[in-house]
Amino acid sequence: MKKLLWFVLVVALLGYGAFKGTAWYFTHQALEASRGAAAFEGVVSAKSLHSGLSGTVTLDHARYQLFRMTEPVTAETVHFQTSSPVALARSLSVAKALPPTWRVVMDGLELKLDPAMLKGWVVAGDHEADRALFSPVCAPDHRQQLGSGDLIRMGVPALTGDATIEQGPDELRLDLNTAEAGSLEVHWPDARLSLADPGAVLDSSDEVARVTLRDAGLMRKVTAYCARESDMEVTAWADLVTRSFREGLNARGYEPSKQLLALYRQWLTEGGELELDLRPGDDTWGLPVNQPGAGEEGQAELSVHYNQARVPGVYLTPWNPPATPEQALAKVDASGDSGAQADTGPAWYVSSAAAAAPWLDRAVRVTLENGRVVEGRLAGITDERLNIARKTDGGEVAYPIPLKAISRFEVWRRADDTGKPVSPSEPAGTPG
Repeated sequence: MKKLLWFVLVVALLGYGAFKGTAWYFTHQALEASRGAAAFEGVVSAKSLHSGLSGTVTLDHARYQLFRMTEPVTAETVHFQTSSPVALARSLSVAKALPPTWRVVMDGLELKLDPAMLKGWVVAGDHEADRALFSPVCAPDHRQQLGSGDLIRMGVPALTGDATIEQGPDELRLDLNTAEAGSLEVHWPDARLSLADPGAVLDSSDEVARVTLRDAGLMRKVTAYCARESDMEVTAWADLVTRSFREGLNARGYEPSKQLLALYRQWLTEGGELELDLRPGDDTWGLPVNQPGAGEEGQAELSVHYNQARVPGVYLTPWNPPATPEQALAKVDASGDSGAQADTGPAWYVSSAAAAAPWLDRAVRVTLENGRVVEGRLAGITDERLNIARKTDGGEVAYPIPLKAISRFEVWRRADDTGKPVSPSEPAGTPG
């Protein structure tokens, strides 16, 4: 009997050691696979790992460093939990063979903020389709938008919290809680997340995802801070940012309903709780696109609740840019030979941005592909960009404008001015 007990004890110890060794090996293999998958975006690492007979593997002091950020996302512990040791071993050995039920719990999440960690939360692209939807202006120059440095000055040096990803047989659930920026909850029926290919989750379900967003007072802080920094009243600032939201949708070919604009403006200035039914795989994330002119009864609308009150009439309609009047097209001629240019008084005349050298130090106006207009003095020219200097309280600030982002280039000049060099005693004319 004694020998049998010793035999059972030895087998148990060997089995336990084999399980721990297998879990350690496969976890390292999984980490290496994740490093390979994230090689173009960032680096994944952890100080130590250990496993348990309950079907759990834990990473201590995990770290994910995105290449586009100066600070990493860190977690004190990351727990990957399954129903049994066998399910754990199979999950780690074959990443695509995840069990029907599993959970990832991340405790002690932290992202320290750095003033230079990003250009900003939102950066407008070179094309209209890339125009940001959420673009809170945070400076007298309305092109300067909310960035990490602004958050630090608002008293938010870091984002801290915890997160849980829970995969069930018939639902995927995400819970993200932060002390500084509120919380996010997602319940998505029939969705399945693969650790080997996380992006495939967007095509894994046709069901509606219930998304609940709570801002924990952050939006009120952002509104008060950015309006003050922009030297604007809160109402005027909110109108400006809401108009930018509408223009961003227009750039994508959509016109928002009045209720959608009102909801965006209200959430922007007051924050609170938003509960939406979205379709993550759709181009519009489930926002219905109705044809203009349809009766109210035939309009589809998004299911959305603001502070637990239903908001009706939230939808999009197709949008096409208005046609440019023929008179506006005929008024300006870059050749300088048309009758419209007979007047020798100064005015804006279209020229070529690629051949802008004759207009150095002149007043110019460029229209970007995203619809924005920049006006100032042409301070410099390179093969790839123009430097436009604008006056500020402390002097001038030069803004580099990529040539590929310019759709229209204009010069303030007389009709008969061919761009002769300007001497110091004869400064370039400027618009009155």
